Amino acid sequence: MDRRRWIVLAILVVVAGVWIGTQRAGPDLLREEALTRSQTLRAAGDLKQAAGVWTDYIRRHPDEAQAWVMRGTIRSELMGGCYAPAWMQKSELLIWARFSRYFGAAEHDLQRARKLDPSLITPVVRLAEMEYVRSGSSAARDYIQQAQEMLDARIEQDPDELQLYELRLQASTFEGDYDAAEADVDRIAALPEDDAQQRADHWRDWIATTKKRTAERADYRRRIDQALEPSPHRQRNPLGM
Repeated sequence: MDRRRWIVLAILVVVAGVWIGTQRAGPDLLREEALTRSQTLRAAGDLKQAAGVWTDYIRRHPDEAQAWVMRGTIRSELMGGCYAPAWMQKSELLIWARFSRYFGAAEHDLQRARKLDPSLITPVVRLAEMEYVRSGSSAARDYIQQAQEMLDARIEQDPDELQLYELRLQASTFEGDYDAAEADVDRIAALPEDDAQQRADHWRDWIATTKKRTAERADYRRRIDQALEPSPHRQRNPLGM
């Protein structure tokens, strides 16, 4: 009888250990699953469903800053859809309403991430990008300056961290300092990572594309501003502005 009791006790200890290990690994497994699912959906162009993956994750882990960064980043990508050719044929007021909705949602998530972990740099760069897309470099200046200060300090500590240069070149591009951005691309190419040159080429193309889109968006913003101007025939526009 004593022997059976010890066997049962041993089984319970093993089961408890497995359960505790599962509980500890649970968030990591859930995070990896969410990341894989959201990346698959993003690659397929289904950004709303990709954001929904992180909504489900955040319900379980509301204090995890990186989850808010992920959802905020995807929501900021939905803003970019407002500049797709199909949407740019629609009413400026309709596009602005859609753009503003995604902007507010993304901004909420990224600010939440910053509150949970003030050391995070990615949400600051994403906020700079959003302001840049919405209103240009001058509106994004505060975020750009914050991001650059944080990145300069981190790069001084870890000069071989490729991702830091990627974030800084984005901030420089949003500021309109293309020479500084290109200099960071050259630094990336000189790093020892196997894919450093490939990533440097990607960012060179990205800078060139962003420069081109800057002029297009400036023209488009002028159209939106004109659409939002008070009209003698309309006391209030559909956005309530």
